[in-house]
Amino acid sequence: MLGGLFFVDPDPSYAAGWLDSSWGYRMPITIHYQSVAADLADFPVLINLTDLSHINDNGADIRFTQSDGTTQVPREIESFADGTLWAWVKTDLSHSEDTVLYMYYGNSAATEPDASSDYGSQNVWTNGYAGVWHLNEAGTNPAASDSSSNGNSSTTQTWTPDTGLIAGGGTFNGSSNSINIPSKDSLNPASITVSAWVKADVNNKWQYAVLKNNQWDFGRDNSGKYYLAAWNSDGNNVADEHSVSSADTGSWELINFTYDGSEAKYYVNTGIVIDKAVTKSLMTTENPVNIGSQGGSSNYWDGMIDEVRIADVARSADWIDTEYTNQADPTKFLTTGEEETAPISTPTPTPASHNLSPAENHASSPVCSAVKPIGNPDLFQIDTNSSSAKLYFTTSKSDVSGYLISYGLTADAQDYATKIYYSGSKWIVDSTINGLSSNTAYYFKIKPLNGCNSGEWSNAMLVKTSSQPATYYQNLLSQVQNIAANVLGAATIVNPNQAVPSINSCSYIVVAGDTLWDIAQRKYGNGTKYQQIIGLNPGISSILHPRQTLTLCH
Repeated sequence: MLGGLFFVDPDPSYAAGWLDSSWGYRMPITIHYQSVAADLADFPVLINLTDLSHINDNGADIRFTQSDGTTQVPREIESFADGTLWAWVKTDLSHSEDTVLYMYYGNSAATEPDASSDYGSQNVWTNGYAGVWHLNEAGTNPAASDSSSNGNSSTTQTWTPDTGLIAGGGTFNGSSNSINIPSKDSLNPASITVSAWVKADVNNKWQYAVLKNNQWDFGRDNSGKYYLAAWNSDGNNVADEHSVSSADTGSWELINFTYDGSEAKYYVNTGIVIDKAVTKSLMTTENPVNIGSQGGSSNYWDGMIDEVRIADVARSADWIDTEYTNQADPTKFLTTGEEETAPISTPTPTPASHNLSPAENHASSPVCSAVKPIGNPDLFQIDTNSSSAKLYFTTSKSDVSGYLISYGLTADAQDYATKIYYSGSKWIVDSTINGLSSNTAYYFKIKPLNGCNSGEWSNAMLVKTSSQPATYYQNLLSQVQNIAANVLGAATIVNPNQAVPSINSCSYIVVAGDTLWDIAQRKYGNGTKYQQIIGLNPGISSILHPRQTLTLCH
């Protein structure tokens, strides 16, 4: 960054509210909209973080909220040990803008929420889930617990808990291992999705990952192909299908079987390998659900299985695509911000006792000996998108410990504020404020800080966030260029990010990422002459737009 190192002040007034002062820490989590295939409601997001601290040994103090910092969302802590977290959080996802969550922790008195409570683990799995088996148990042949509220845990089982892909998983020996779950009405839905992460050690035998015998099953055949079967209500196998492509061995794959009332599909990762029309409804049986075998007695899976789920809805291709992207590599699906500490409440001053003299009252008041910063900063440019604003301002003329950025919806610009520490000796500073509302006008102002003392406020500047993310306009431009190329035989629209003529002339065409300071530095050899550019361009906005023409000399 231009001004050196920035980090969050331990005592700011945050733009998002704080859940409760009992939680000493929080961390912003941003889910990238580019990783989400469509707008998805009540989606269980996998969050995997490492090197965490300040958290209770069992992770019972971890809570998640929406972007406002106070509205909790359901979460299930699958595993927390040695600073590594595996958690599932239910939230709505957007395909057009980032989804922001806050993770709170650092409350030694907090206990694990009841599983059936509003924000407890079972409420993560309310979007049609009939059963969710993480296979994260320990010990010898443990029962596989159902994380949903349906109570579909196994009653007989022979398997070996292992590391798995997502926290815990299971190893199946190919000859005798199987997890068997008794049939219930919840496991006989009209529409269905069955999913699991699998890794096969061999590819030359019949082996089933998940199966409900004479109802549906999917796995692999003895020629190394993916295999799907589904029985209709007449008892006929109407989807006895083998894939064209060969199945993989030695690597993890996300497999899904879906049936929506007319069509049975077998997905591998994000692609469909079998698609079969199915007449009539699916057969219902009292047969158990088997993980890793056929009927608990044959065609055993040889390899590993993790994260098995059954839902009473046929998931869309977009849902399955987003699940794969999230679970295959959670670290690329989202990013975390700097750890923030709880605001320190300021005690209400107590009126002075009438028994004390004025001198004694004055002597008891705290005294600030820090020198007041000289020269208020000049806020000269703000770049915005749909959810953030990047501020550019000059530094104070004296030593400072940081800056207070205040912003809001009125000219006072004091609805929200945050402090930043500053280290460096640059002429200008840049700082980004996130979590803003789209299509909203904000006023910003800044003042320098020196310990307990502060300087004067800068000028207030009004900017408006965009209604669409930047990629929306880039995609729109690309579409226009393609149309122009098809109609005219060439793309006639100029890309706003492409190089433009030299700055050595008296006019300059702005490109994406330009600042007034940079333009002045390149034109005049002195960035402080950005004010000269402002003077030569009356009415110039604080936001520079690509393809905007600036006058640089008389």
